[in-house]
Formats: sequence, C-alpha cells, structure tokens
Amino acid sequence: MKIRPAGVIEEQGKVLFLRYAYPQGDVYGIPGGGVEEGESLRHALVREMEEELGIAVLVEDLLLSAEARPVGPLEHTLHLFFRCRRLGEGTPTVRREHTSAAGHEWLRLEDLPEKTLYPNVGTLLARALLRPGVLYVEELPSREWR
Repeated sequence: MKIRPAGVIEEQGKVLFLRYAYPQGDVYGIPGGGVEEGESLRHALVREMEEELGIAVLVEDLLLSAEARPVGPLEHTLHLFFRCRRLGEGTPTVRREHTSAAGHEWLRLEDLPEKTLYPNVGTLLARALLRPGVLYVEELPSREWR
C-alpha cells in the first residue's frame, strides 16, 4: 500500500487544490505526494509543497485518513490529510517539472460536492475542517524491550 501525505491549506474559506486537465474534464487533488526512504510524513509534505507549488508550509494536525482501493492504474493508497499553514508571503505556483497538474485553484468547501476530486473526499474534508484535528505523533519515543 502506498502512503500519501497531503496538505490542506484553507484561507478565507477556500482550500488550495491542484487541477489536472483530462479530456473527460478537470480533476482536483489536494497537494502532496510520496514519502522517500527515511522521511517522516511531515518532512515529505513540506518537501512536496515546496517542489510542486514553491511554498513553505507548517504541517499541523492530521485531519483525515482515507484509504483508496486500487482502480485501473491507481494503486492502493492510504491518503493522510494534514492541516497546513502557509509560511511567508509565497504565492503558490505550479512547478511543471515536479507535477503533472495543469494549475491550481482555491475552491470553496460548499463547491466541493460538484467537483471531481481524487480521492473523492470532498464531504469528508469539509467535515474534518469544521472539527478539531486528530493528533499525529511524528516519532514515538523509543523504549528498550526486555
């Protein structure tokens, strides 16, 4: 199973999405990506946001975990959605050398049900943003076992 952390940035009632253009229509996804060997989920997400959008973020609470079963070429994936805060004045700019996204858009939560999202978490994401986050511990203290 692939693990994919994703960064949910909400500003002024809108959430940042990457937009992918397909002949059948646009598909929207929360920015994020794969975890490299030796990386924590937080470090992977900070790296992905910088690579894909050129922005620095602070990774906060885990909002939602969602398992997507394999469909066609898409592999079985555990999506972990973290609340993120943009640091500094950087404006998101899609970096085509790091993503196949055609662009980015800020979408209102109430508009998510009418959009095609991957994974399809629009309603769940809206609910998760309205409640306190789930605690995510990056590294548990190690302990000697006898």
